[in-house]
Amino acid sequence: MPLIFPIIIKRVVTLIVDIIFPCFCVNCNKIDTLLCNKCFEEIEFYLNYPTISIKELYFDEVIIACKYSSVSKKLIHEFKYKSVVNIKNVIAQIIYRSTNFPNLEIIIPVPIHKKKYNQRGFNQTEEISIELAKLSHIPTYNFLSKTKETQSQMSIQNREKRLSNLSKTFSINKNVENNLRELYASKNISFPKTAILIDDVLTTGSTLNECAKVLKNYGFEKVIGIVFASK
Repeated sequence: MPLIFPIIIKRVVTLIVDIIFPCFCVNCNKIDTLLCNKCFEEIEFYLNYPTISIKELYFDEVIIACKYSSVSKKLIHEFKYKSVVNIKNVIAQIIYRSTNFPNLEIIIPVPIHKKKYNQRGFNQTEEISIELAKLSHIPTYNFLSKTKETQSQMSIQNREKRLSNLSKTFSINKNVENNLRELYASKNISFPKTAILIDDVLTTGSTLNECAKVLKNYGFEKVIGIVFASK
């Protein structure tokens, strides 16, 4: 069976389950909501963002919605590992409403490797980006690809190993690039020079920085990273 069919089946099953069974708050199990007001108030939002200790930064700024603890951790876990896909709406709303969301030209999700995509059935950052595009009216494109399967960054403690783990991992998605070139040319619009880079969790910032590096080397003049939660 081609790989596309398990992905479609998984999405259909998830949709059916969502329709038949009511949703529950991920934190307290209150019915008919994925995140109740009481649990929302437990989210720890940043007043000052943590310092990112990377020698050569390629992104211009990083905006972080909240701390990776308690409620936000549960939201990410249920979304990524239990395929509660509708949590994307909750996360996108939190990001958009709690941050000074920048008005740049396009939104680009941090990509995952195709093997992980086939296993999970979706890319969580792509799903969040789609919802953010609806809220902000900024188009989103899978402009980046992850060409090398790597160990999870969260499982690596050593900073140098984190950096080497991501070396030459990301590249421009040529199919998307070509399509976008044609699209913007047909509308007689200049190709974007500013981008919002979306990720779900930030630990050291290495993944975000490597993606920003590819975008800057390609020709983007400004790249702002936006992350749902940071450790």
